[in-house]
Amino acid sequence: MERPQDYLTPTTPSGTAAFHGAGVQGIVAGAGSVRPAAHGAGVPDLVAGVRSLRPATTGAGLINQIRGLEDLKSAAAAAQARLSIAFDHLERQRQAGAGVPAAEQ
Repeated sequence: MERPQDYLTPTTPSGTAAFHGAGVQGIVAGAGSVRPAAHGAGVPDLVAGVRSLRPATTGAGLINQIRGLEDLKSAAAAAQARLSIAFDHLERQRQAGAGVPAAEQ
């Protein structure tokens, strides 16, 4: 029987743990932050972690992976929204500094 972390841990093709052994839960946590996670992971690392995920070998493990990936999609959408707002704010500041009237920004 698999242990919970066994089916949540992405692996490389050689079978070794990938993405700092974070598994789906760690990948989700990293996606939930606008800044890279404390361990230095950025968006490319998150993508690599998802790509390296190997299917669990039990039904329960597969369901947990699917659930984790649904959480990841939600976290990624939230992070994308926060980044879009941050970009809009920076762009408006840049335009204001260039003398563009607020109504035209």
